[in-house]
Amino acid sequence: ALIRSEQGGEMLTLLEQERTLALARSIYGMDSEDRLKQKQGKDATEYFAELGRIWHKLSADFQQRITALMKSGTYRETTGSDTVPEELCCTTEAFVFHYVKTGHHGVFEADKSSMGPDGNEHPSYVVKTSEYFETARKKFGEELKIKLPAHQCHVYIKNLGSGLYGGTAPDFSLSDDEKYTKVFIEFENDFEGAYFPNDSVDPRQGRMQVTAAHELFHACQATYGGFLYNIDLWMAEATAVWAEDFVFDDVNDYQYYLSRHNSPFTVPERGLTGLTYGGCVYFHFLCERDSTDWIRKIWDKVGEEKDALKGFTSALGESLSEITGDYISALYLKDHKFSEGKNWPLPQAAKKIDNYPVNETVQFNTPQYLGANFLVLEPAAVGKLKLTFNCSKKYPVRLIKIYRSGTFSDEQRDKSGFTYDVNQFGQNVVRLIVAPYCLDQDAAGTEYQFSATLD
Repeated sequence: ALIRSEQGGEMLTLLEQERTLALARSIYGMDSEDRLKQKQGKDATEYFAELGRIWHKLSADFQQRITALMKSGTYRETTGSDTVPEELCCTTEAFVFHYVKTGHHGVFEADKSSMGPDGNEHPSYVVKTSEYFETARKKFGEELKIKLPAHQCHVYIKNLGSGLYGGTAPDFSLSDDEKYTKVFIEFENDFEGAYFPNDSVDPRQGRMQVTAAHELFHACQATYGGFLYNIDLWMAEATAVWAEDFVFDDVNDYQYYLSRHNSPFTVPERGLTGLTYGGCVYFHFLCERDSTDWIRKIWDKVGEEKDALKGFTSALGESLSEITGDYISALYLKDHKFSEGKNWPLPQAAKKIDNYPVNETVQFNTPQYLGANFLVLEPAAVGKLKLTFNCSKKYPVRLIKIYRSGTFSDEQRDKSGFTYDVNQFGQNVVRLIVAPYCLDQDAAGTEYQFSATLD
């Protein structure tokens, strides 16, 4: 979601600029119900970044009109209305929380107040919001040791529309040197009607907590050039969703996306770079396998390389191959490899086989970069299983044997072609998972052949 516009190129047509102005009216508080309610997911950052990508293609007049919206339209009641409720602020050293008590954008239970961090009375909803942002900032700074926003971050609490939690955006009213690093955040004013998967946590509290962590992590990404350089959606969203669980581990909002949205379980062939929220699983694996230091190391490299994928691969270095292979196995062995894996689905099988012999060429939905297929072989009777695998380009393969006892073994094959035997298949070994995966961008989407006999 955090993508820099490419400099140069032709200006947008007048119609395109008018559409961009309509987008700006939606994301800066005037038509949010009309536009943003169509957003799939919880984060409006993608819309903000869309504006950033084309900013340089807008005329000076349209840039000024959009900047004016940012300054005056935040709490306007409706399109064309001059009614603006009194805007109030709760201030800390690191944040300014903007809110109104009445109207379309009025905060939840505005009449229930408590003492805020600035020593003044504010609606309890606002005070809790400030606490959650401060908790996330402390965790990010002291434990992750990532870069925090150097400026006082402004958070606008407002009605974002159905299903949206928040968004992080560049401030286009600032100079070119500042607009992409000094970002602001929008935060839902009541979280009414937003989906939430965890019944063990108060839904509103849980939504507030994960949104504070998620959006603040986007603001941290901006310190690495996240809004200025080509930081792709997969990196921005996957690490921000991971950060939610890092700060507020009991909420588990991310689990909603593992079975309903694009994830390594629903579309494992897409690979990390083809996912967004669901890509958080790779970062869960990295941090549980080793340590949370990976997050800082990766973003440090992203900032140096000014590119998400180059930064990611540079940070992992020679360990990328081993880590990704272990990750592919861990997806299927989730109950054993992840602390919260028992609540996750199994990866979608590309093929399920229990009738032999079989001889197939897999041409569609084959692994993209850092993606995998899962071929699940089960016995029709007890016998010797003989597997043959061939690929014109090198696909590493993980072979996972599931035993009747509930234990497992995991092996690696790095050749483009091999044979593999399982004696007494169906007696001790009750399932074989063959998982080819892609570590070479040039090999992405390559077809492969496999055959199996059971004698």
